[in-house]
Amino acid sequence: MTDRNQLIVKELRNNGRLSVDELAQRCNCSAVTIRRALGELEGQGLIVRTAGGALAVDHVGVEVAFPERLTINADEKQRIARAAADLVQDNSVIMLDNGSSVYLMADYLADKKNLTIITFFLPLVNKLAIRSDWRIVLAGGQLRPSRSDLIGPLTEEFLSKLYADQLFFGADGLDPEAGVWTVDAESASLTRTLVRCAARKILLADRSKLHHRATFHAVPWDSVDRWITDSGAEPNVLNDIHKKGVSIDLV
Repeated sequence: MTDRNQLIVKELRNNGRLSVDELAQRCNCSAVTIRRALGELEGQGLIVRTAGGALAVDHVGVEVAFPERLTINADEKQRIARAAADLVQDNSVIMLDNGSSVYLMADYLADKKNLTIITFFLPLVNKLAIRSDWRIVLAGGQLRPSRSDLIGPLTEEFLSKLYADQLFFGADGLDPEAGVWTVDAESASLTRTLVRCAARKILLADRSKLHHRATFHAVPWDSVDRWITDSGAEPNVLNDIHKKGVSIDLV
């Protein structure tokens, strides 16, 4: 993805619907260039064209493939991932979902010893398997190619029989009142299973997920113990969520 296309996706995710002229001004290019870029991004499933502009996929509940999720708000996700890894203690059992910030978190676990890591996310396996002192537990289930993960009743049944000291999980959307949302029913159901299996539930999600309900409600805020996000989130919204009993780390 080009730098311009990344900027377009970021602006749409942060602002919702924008016109071609607004995007051209924000990206310092012509309207013709924007229209061409929007056509490319729509073909990749990252945006939806509207009359005279576009919407980010978060606003219409469209799933984004894993490689593309890594490019969105990449700097914020790296900071969130590093802060999350700092919470992991030696000799602990952790559960990692398929979130992009959770995936990046694995890069910062190198100094942790004797971990047991439970996951259903295939890209994590090769990254984690290089450590001989770590036990990697991979849940089975139905492969979902677009997210490179395993889902479905078999996955949930397997995970429901396990316990973790900490769950690190992501979200497709966050609502200040309702909590965590996902773009599909399978992810919502799996998230509900995960939170029942862990002593501490730690959400990794940058501020772009706020006010985006996606399509399916997964869990309320009382299922989240801690939320790690970037410092650009609105203070009044953070305060409201904190009042619901959620500790919030800004990075």
